[in-house]
Amino acid sequence: MADRPNREELLAAAEETLREAVLPSLDGQAKYAALMVAAALGTVRREIDAGAGSSRRTLDAYAGLYGEDNVHRSGQTVEQRITALSRDLASEIRAGAYDRSLLGPVLPFSKFR
Repeated sequence: MADRPNREELLAAAEETLREAVLPSLDGQAKYAALMVAAALGTVRREIDAGAGSSRRTLDAYAGLYGEDNVHRSGQTVEQRITALSRDLASEIRAGAYDRSLLGPVLPFSKFR
């Protein structure tokens, strides 16, 4: 259990402690500063929560376009894979690879309905 608490849990605990234990004892400029920190912690926590799902959906879309094996060969980390595959797709679009089939694998027409 070396991975507990994880980063999301740590951020949530820090935000909760700040809001419940620290903020009530502050006023004026110090309270305003602490509220900004609490808001930033909350934003970062939500972005981390959304990021995992968002990255997975992005890689799933690339797997549909390039095949699962090619997605895994494109890099070791999720970030490396997304960067490499995004670069590849941008190059293909610039080269006109999808010009004849604008309703093909990149952007299906059903997305507009």
